[in-house]
Amino acid sequence: MGNFEYIAEFGSSDRGLYYDGNLIIPFKSEQEVKESHNLYIYVDKLDNGNIVLKFGKAKDSIYERYKNHQDIIKPSNKCIWLGDSEYGDEYGHTKLQEFSEIHKMYIHITGKEANNTDENYEMIYGIESIKRFIEDVESIYNTKNSKEDQPLYEDIFNSVKEVFLNNVKWNILYYCPRAGKTRTNISLMQLHNMIDHRISIMFSYVGTVRNSYIADLNKIKGYESIKFIDVDEIKNVNETAKEINKWLENPENHIMIYFALTGDTGCFNRRIQILNKLNKYNKVVFIEEADFGAHCENSSQDNISQLKKIHSIVNKYNVENIYVTTGTGYEKLLKFVSNENYKVFTKDYFVDILGE
Repeated sequence: MGNFEYIAEFGSSDRGLYYDGNLIIPFKSEQEVKESHNLYIYVDKLDNGNIVLKFGKAKDSIYERYKNHQDIIKPSNKCIWLGDSEYGDEYGHTKLQEFSEIHKMYIHITGKEANNTDENYEMIYGIESIKRFIEDVESIYNTKNSKEDQPLYEDIFNSVKEVFLNNVKWNILYYCPRAGKTRTNISLMQLHNMIDHRISIMFSYVGTVRNSYIADLNKIKGYESIKFIDVDEIKNVNETAKEINKWLENPENHIMIYFALTGDTGCFNRRIQILNKLNKYNKVVFIEEADFGAHCENSSQDNISQLKKIHSIVNKYNVENIYVTTGTGYEKLLKFVSNENYKVFTKDYFVDILGE
């Protein structure tokens, strides 16, 4: 798993979780821990060196619960996440164990195995598992903690307006890296919701796309009306459909459904079952990082091409607008559109103000 270590003393300015000497995730400050949050995640290490995360809920606050236990195994010293919810942690543990069986990024282990009496989750893939665990907790409780005010840069706002107002069927967004593709697409979803396109279908062959959207939806103010659903985490299609219908009773709300393009035809057919329960809603389609796998035309007896998978959804649901994003060249993506109505939108490199 690599060389994980942590510095937990409150007096240290660089407290946190390290990997190969680099600070990966800082621990919450003493002041943050003293705030009235009732959900928490803290980090610990097993005898074999593997990292475990403890998730739980305090009656009032994590600090009040552990204020008389300041040794380094307590979350008031090694807390990496804080949140709030009216739901108890039993609800969260049930969902986390379901998620662990689906994506196999972490393992639920008993307190005895972890040398304590707590509920623990052993991380399988290091920092990627830790980030996924935090995302899962946030999705379970739909937390909106520490939302940031991040108004759209003028160039992104203008790009969104240009693309939306052109109203062509196939929109190829040939944007350079760091040009704001994620926020452009989220803003387009919000605009489409205003014209009664209530569900966005997001296709991608690249798994990290999922994390980019979850991060922005959880972090930035103004995106609370969009609910993210990963079809690979659906345990009961009928129950999920009921939850979606309930969410969309509010006309301001929107659903984003993420479909990975990996796997064979059987896997794809399983994933799209949820759409059969949502026929009454108009849909818009997004294809992220389309130059990596999504444009492939190769088929076999057991696996239809990615192009055919996408076109089958576009045609079945009479999708009027499709947004195809790429950062490395758009020529290969013209095979998506055939002779249909399309337009290529470009955005060149610009200075990354945040990076500076």
